[in-house]
Amino acid sequence: MSGSDPADLMVRWLREWLHLIQDEGFLVNAVRDVRLGQSTVAGEGLGERRDRGRHLVLREVKGITYHAAGIERDGDRWRARVILDV
Repeated sequence: MSGSDPADLMVRWLREWLHLIQDEGFLVNAVRDVRLGQSTVAGEGLGERRDRGRHLVLREVKGITYHAAGIERDGDRWRARVILDV
């Protein structure tokens, strides 16, 4: 996955995870082996197929927006902000 800047990259990556949930019925509960480059990100999503008998969804995310999206380094951590349409 590539993006023009860190916020664009974050929104695009989250939209890919949302696609897995909405279109493939795959629920991601962890991400590992994240590889972050200047304008690229990759990682492995762990989870399972949605089972309506076991997985209760209280609010469904409809979309990921660019509005107010941002990511910045804060010491040895990263802080991100993203708005979800529900």
